[in-house]
Amino acid sequence: MLKYKAIGSLAVPPNGKLIYSLLTDNADENGELQISIKEIARSLGISRKAASNNLHYLEKSGFIRTIPQYHSDGGRAANKYIVR
Repeated sequence: MLKYKAIGSLAVPPNGKLIYSLLTDNADENGELQISIKEIARSLGISRKAASNNLHYLEKSGFIRTIPQYHSDGGRAANKYIVR
């Protein structure tokens, strides 16, 4: 319950709070999670643009760190996020 009170007090838009909650709930013991923006948007019922904008806002505000991931052929894979 304490975690949700802390998330509720974050100075981010409502969709940012939803995304941060999704990331913290699904991150491993190191606070890491690899998930696509498409999957985040689908899970929360928001647009991909809203998910992308809020992820950038969370990173700029220091709540998460985004690490781009690539397939062995050089193509883009879902980003890895580290929750702080």
